[in-house]
Parts: sequence; structure tokens; C-alpha cells
Amino acid sequence: MCGRLVVVQRLTKHPLGNSEFTSYQKLALNSLTPTNTVYLSKTTNLKYRGPKAPLFLEENFTVRLIEMLRQGELDCAILADPFPSAGLDFVDLYEEPFLVAIPKGHEWSDRKTIGQKELKEQNTLLLGAGHCFRDHVLGVCPELNRFGNGLTLGEHRSFEGSSLETIRQMVAGGIGITVLPRTSVSNPNDRDGLILYIPFESPEPTRRVSLVWRKGYPRVEAMKAIARTIRACDLPGARLL
Repeated sequence: MCGRLVVVQRLTKHPLGNSEFTSYQKLALNSLTPTNTVYLSKTTNLKYRGPKAPLFLEENFTVRLIEMLRQGELDCAILADPFPSAGLDFVDLYEEPFLVAIPKGHEWSDRKTIGQKELKEQNTLLLGAGHCFRDHVLGVCPELNRFGNGLTLGEHRSFEGSSLETIRQMVAGGIGITVLPRTSVSNPNDRDGLILYIPFESPEPTRRVSLVWRKGYPRVEAMKAIARTIRACDLPGARLL
């Protein structure tokens, strides 16, 4: 799972017009991560832009969402690269950097930046297998693959959690460090909490997030309206595309 949303739009005989959705919407999430709260807090935007389109929420794994898109069970999904794009159209929404989250009092507390390869020197908290953000973190520091299943590497090892929020609480408890997407952190400059957030050294690792729908979808204007609504959200630290 990873921090995205899925919007399902039941087709009607009416096209999108006058900036309104003319059918009901189903908004689904494919994980319980802090990233999703950015969108959930703004879903009323869709209600106001499309008063005839009530929203419904759902969640699932990325692989399953791609399958449902191709089968026509979903109308669109918000996914992070990379994803298998055969048979799909998409528009890029934003790009965001990653941050290193460390417990207060950690030896890195006074650091301005962290090198990607330094992660292997720490007890690193990862999402479990099947979560796409786990794959993003392993892409940032491939060395973590050597003990991503909990095997030791010297005195250091990794631990797995079921959600980013669970991992965030483990960091606050001093169990280890982790990597988080920038939009999941409201104020990375806060030095008074139990967690400190430090950027990576340049070039910073990033992820690109896109709105995805199946090729041949008949209501592309609806997809454009959803993309505009997402871009209008407060996405801290993200670069709109």
C-alpha cells in the first residue's frame, strides 16, 4: 500500500459540464498513511465543484488498483511513479522530496542534511512488503535490501510497520529512524516535538505523483477537474506539475 487516493466515477448519460460532476464519485485510498490526510481534508472541494457527485472512500494496494482500473471497476487513481502504465493514461500532479525522520536527541539532531548511504548505519523503520513507499525508500538506499526482512547487518537492522503513522510513533519512541514523504509532514522545521525532520543531501530523492485512468475513458474533462482540485490542495513542500 501507499499514500494515494482512488476516485471512482459511475458513468451516466450526461457529460461533465459547467464545472460540475454529473455522476456520483467514489474516493478510495490505498493506504492509511499521513499523506492521505492532505487529500481527505480537501475532499469537500470536489463536493463544491461537483454538487451532484457525492464521494465515497475506499483503500487498496497499488497492484490491485491498477487491475481494477484496467477492468473498469475504478475510474481513476492517484499513484506514485513508477507504475505499469500499459493501457492507462495519466497526468502528473506534483513532485515531492523525502525527509529523514529521527527521534529527538538522536546523534544526527544537529545535522543540516543526511546522505542517502548513511541510512544503513541506523536502525531503519520500513513499511512491510507490498507497500510501494517501502520500494521508494529501498530505491533511495539499496543497501537496506540486505536487511529489509529484519536480518541483522552488524549491529544495525530494519524493522517493519503496517503504516507510516505506526512507524512515525516508533521513531518518536526512539526505536529507529525512517524516511517520510514531504507532504506527510506539516512542519518539518518544528524542533520542539519528539521527531526531527532532516532533508537529504543534494540531489534530494523525490517521488512523482500522478492521476491515472484507463485509455479510452469517455470523460476526460472529469479527470481534468479532479486534477485541478488536487493541485488546489495544500501540499506542503510539493512542486506542482
